[in-house]
Amino acid sequence: AIAFVSVIMLFVIPVFEALFADMDIACPAFTQIVVDASRLTKYNIIFIVIGIVIFIVVFTRIYKMPPGRYSIDGMLLKAPVFGDLLRKSAVARFTRTTGTMMASGVSILDVLDMVAKTAGNSVIERALMHVKKDMAEGRAMIEPLMESGVFPYLVCQMNGVGEATGARVEMLTKAAAFYDD
Repeated sequence: AIAFVSVIMLFVIPVFEALFADMDIACPAFTQIVVDASRLTKYNIIFIVIGIVIFIVVFTRIYKMPPGRYSIDGMLLKAPVFGDLLRKSAVARFTRTTGTMMASGVSILDVLDMVAKTAGNSVIERALMHVKKDMAEGRAMIEPLMESGVFPYLVCQMNGVGEATGARVEMLTKAAAFYDD
């Protein structure tokens, strides 16, 4: 997409700009904004490329440090549209993996440890490690899940019902199917 837009800005828009200039027609406001953006891109391409490279280098260095990764992962989860999608994807992965591993006879504390490491998001990983710690101290799983603020209410409630009725695996599988959809 970046390459496509770059080609349009650098090569296609200048053709239209010349066409409008030859016809001696005033461009509509939106067209003029696009033409001006094209000029800006064309005459400052070196600075734009250098800026993008610097941004990528700084971003990757920050993301490699635990506090930076936690902050960026938190922002990603709060991002409009994509944040909700990332959260639902992570919740589906968490519920499915937890249900499958528990059905195989793995203890819940071991499951939480493994699922946290494969969460793909440090905010969710930290929340799961807190859940594990609280469960090791004897608390029910629903309480730390709710307190984390990371997991949707539905997942917490389904897990709580499953825990109370002894059908946690079935409830987690149903939650996973819901969030997969």
